[in-house]
Amino acid sequence: LVLENEYLRVIALPELGGRLYSALDKATGEELFYRNHVVKPGLIGLRGAWISGGIEFNFPRGHSVTSVSPVDGRLAQEEGGAATIWVGDVEQVHRMAWAVGLRLRPGSSLIETEVRLTNRTSLPHPYYFWANAAVPARDDMRLVYPATRARTWQGPVSWPIHEGRDLSRYPSYRFSSDSFMLDSLEDFFGVHYEERDIGVVHVAD
Repeated sequence: LVLENEYLRVIALPELGGRLYSALDKATGEELFYRNHVVKPGLIGLRGAWISGGIEFNFPRGHSVTSVSPVDGRLAQEEGGAATIWVGDVEQVHRMAWAVGLRLRPGSSLIETEVRLTNRTSLPHPYYFWANAAVPARDDMRLVYPATRARTWQGPVSWPIHEGRDLSRYPSYRFSSDSFMLDSLEDFFGVHYEERDIGVVHVAD
């Protein structure tokens, strides 16, 4: 499913979990996220089937069972010229539902996301919603997380400087590592590529 305005061209793939596959910046000709041109499932997640690239939507767990399986998808026109790609599914264990809307508006370079999570039963069920975004790994990449502490494989650490290393810099990592902010101070996070002064930011309440 494809959306396009004067700034962006967005592609979502309902046949691969509904992921946002491509978000092309028409001004620069560059992808906002990492666009993988190969679909090669890796042994990650609940089914041992996961692919990298774009933004992956997961519910009720991270790297969920539908991350490489078909989900529902449709295009919707809206008042004022906006249009939205909707992707979503009903999970088969507790019959809870998720839907994500990817919206473009005329004259805007933002991708708006609307997330709808629904418990379709009368009972409480555990869940979390995970939007897993991939960006190109480059030596000039800096993680912009407005926090002072994070949880990593080492446990709680100070952020961004820990034991003399700047954890916000990509070259500081010798192997893959999770970093979860423990005291986020603002409503945004992102990445910045210093050599070209470009980046991506996520803003949410």
